[in-house]
Amino acid sequence: MPHMHSFPSNVRRAGFTLIELLVVIAIIAILAGLLFPVFASVRTSARSSVCQSNLKQIGTAIQAYAQDWDGVYPLGLDFADSSPKGREGWRDFPVDLAPNAHATVEELADLPNRAGFIDQVLKGYTKTQELWKCPGDIGLHYQTILDDDGSIFFHGDVTNDESAYDVYHMSYGYRTELGLVGWTVDQAKSVADMVVLSDMAGYWHTRYQRASRGKDVADTSDTAKWALNVLYADGHVKSTPWKAYTKSWTEVGPYAEWYQQQASDQGSGRLR
Repeated sequence: MPHMHSFPSNVRRAGFTLIELLVVIAIIAILAGLLFPVFASVRTSARSSVCQSNLKQIGTAIQAYAQDWDGVYPLGLDFADSSPKGREGWRDFPVDLAPNAHATVEELADLPNRAGFIDQVLKGYTKTQELWKCPGDIGLHYQTILDDDGSIFFHGDVTNDESAYDVYHMSYGYRTELGLVGWTVDQAKSVADMVVLSDMAGYWHTRYQRASRGKDVADTSDTAKWALNVLYADGHVKSTPWKAYTKSWTEVGPYAEWYQQQASDQGSGRLR
């Protein structure tokens, strides 16, 4: 019969004391506090990377469209043209550029199945509708942004608890006038600086973005903190601060050419 060893009854089993357990919990809490912001930053960067990839693919689709249509940009509506109020702004579009801008926009808006909107116009050139969905899209929470001189620069919207994609079927804003005036993909004097497509809001990819939606979204009115992912006319995409974005919009493209021509005509006495 094997010999059985017995252990002294006074030997205690090893275990954590309450103090040791509290120390471990404290260490875990400190590590979590250090790592959670890192994880949040990584998630934000990942969303921005996917968004930029989407814009690059849409840019490729625009170039393919242009090859099929004599080099011109697609004639398609932006999210802002979804409502009659949004379309009213086209009545003030310079007649020198597009005399029938408002009528054309209204006609496109009336097409069935949203066929007149930019995402549908490019449908034959893009692989999936998901390209129009930005993973950082937490919705729109502003109505109007003023330029430095106090004039209206950008019309927004309030989508409440829905993303912009949920409401408009796209997370990106298109420069509709490029198609309206028959602008060609190589017409701009500096294609690397001309905005073609961009995020609808400048707080989706900044450190000020909050995951929650609704009224508690941070810094939606402070454009100094904004940065948008932007597709430029030469096909490159980059994160662009709001000031640089507005400068690119107003200085390169149809509006810029029109204003420059007006200034030239006034200087030569051709306009009275």
